[in-house]
Amino acid sequence: MTVGKLHLLTDTRLQSRWSHLQLVRMAVSAGADVVQYREKTSSLAEQTVEVRSLLAAVPSGNPTRILVNDHLSVALDAGAHGVHLGLADGSPAEALRSLPPGCLVGATVHSLQELEPLLSLPISYIGVGPVFGTTSKNTGLPPLGLAGLRHLCKLSPFPVIAIGSITADNLPQVMDTGAHGVAILSEFCLAPHPEAAAAHLLHLLEPYR
Repeated sequence: MTVGKLHLLTDTRLQSRWSHLQLVRMAVSAGADVVQYREKTSSLAEQTVEVRSLLAAVPSGNPTRILVNDHLSVALDAGAHGVHLGLADGSPAEALRSLPPGCLVGATVHSLQELEPLLSLPISYIGVGPVFGTTSKNTGLPPLGLAGLRHLCKLSPFPVIAIGSITADNLPQVMDTGAHGVAILSEFCLAPHPEAAAAHLLHLLEPYR
């Protein structure tokens, strides 16, 4: 399963116009490679039911993949295409053991020290950031900037998916660091027309495919 260039994150805390399901449908219609379901408030049982509905919204044969942020148990129970784990969200090694072959396993990295324990694992990609900071959650971490991102791209044996206040305006600069792709929340979820925003981001990524 390919890692993809554009990971769109769904959110219903920063905005309430669209549900996770509506955002997934728009992302799929635009042609996004991956959608990461991020839900911080509902129970794991409720999340599992919701992720199943998101998977059912992806037409048969469509290449868009649905990943679950944070919760391996939800990804397993719902039959998602993979999981993205933050530093406090569990073991990537356990995810690799538990998920079916071919599922994507991503892990968050903010520094070389956090990359080193992952080097022996066959994970799919690392999510690196925040590049320019973030308004979607309080990480307590300083922005890496383009120089910090470029450094980790050079050291990582895994594809790097950059995250953190990435917009259509700065996306080319981010990709020129050697990043494999980008993960985007606000530029998608908060856009006046999320589907059009996703399509524009995909257009900007074409030279890097």
